[in-house]
Amino acid sequence: MIITCNLMGGLGNQLFQIMTLIYFAENEKIDYILLKKEYLQSNNKETKRKTYWDSMFKELKDKTRETIYFFNQEYLREKSFNYKKIEIERNYCDKILYGYYQSYKYFDKQFVLKKLNIVNKRQNVLMKCGKNVVMSNKTAIHFRFGDYKLLKNIYSILDEKYYIECIKKINNTKHFYYFYDKNDKEDVEDIISDLEYRFIDFEFIDGTEFNLEDWEECLLMSCFKNIIIANSTFSWWSGYLNTILGHKIYYPINWFADKKKDCSDLFLPEWIGINN
Repeated sequence: MIITCNLMGGLGNQLFQIMTLIYFAENEKIDYILLKKEYLQSNNKETKRKTYWDSMFKELKDKTRETIYFFNQEYLREKSFNYKKIEIERNYCDKILYGYYQSYKYFDKQFVLKKLNIVNKRQNVLMKCGKNVVMSNKTAIHFRFGDYKLLKNIYSILDEKYYIECIKKINNTKHFYYFYDKNDKEDVEDIISDLEYRFIDFEFIDGTEFNLEDWEECLLMSCFKNIIIANSTFSWWSGYLNTILGHKIYYPINWFADKKKDCSDLFLPEWIGINN
C-alpha cells in the first residue's frame, strides 16, 4: 500500500497537504510518493498555481514521481475544516489524501523544520538580503487581497482597522516591513498611507524590494520578532516556522466571511487573535 495526496492551491496550502501526508505516512509506517507537476489548477480552473519541487520542497526529490499509477485507489477525504484524526483501513488499495488539512495538529513543528531543512534555507535567504539585515527585532506585516476581492462571500477582506489594532499591541519595535503580491500594490499602499499618518514615529518599509521569490519571502517573514499575518496560509506558515524566542504572531479572528465558522484548530494557542 502506498499513500499520496491530491495537491491543491498555493504555497501555504501545499505545505499543509504535503506535511500532513508525510507526517501521517511516517508515523503509520506507510510508503508515500508525490506527483511532481509544474503547475496546479486552482478552484476557479483559470488560475494556475506553481509548485516548489526545486526550492521549498527540494529535499523531497526522492519521493516525487512524474506519473503515478494506482490500479486500486481509495480517496481519504478531509472530514471537516477543524482537525479530525485521519483514519485508514489497511487493505490492497493505495490511498489518496484529499483536502487542505489546515491545522497545526496534523504534524509537528520540529519535524517540519528538519524535513524541509528550514534553518539552512532561512539563513541563505537572510544572506541574500544582505549581511547587515537584522529582522529579529522588527515586525513583518502581510497583506492578502487578490482573488479574495472576487470571493467576498467566502473570505474576509482585511482593512486598515485590523492592522491598526495589531500595531497598537506591539511595543517592542518601531520598524515594520510589509509584504504583499505585486498585483495588490495599490490596495496595500492605500493602507500603508493610513498607517504612516496614524503612527508618525514608526517606519514602514516595503519588504518586496528585496526581490525574493515568494517562498523566500515566506521564510524571511519567519525571521521577524513579530508577525502580523493576513487570513492567508502563506503568512500562516511564516508564523508557524518562526523560531525566535518570545516571538508574537497576530492573526485575524474572522478568517472567513462566515464569522460562525470554527477555525480554532487553525491557530496555535499562543498566537494573538485580533478582531476584524
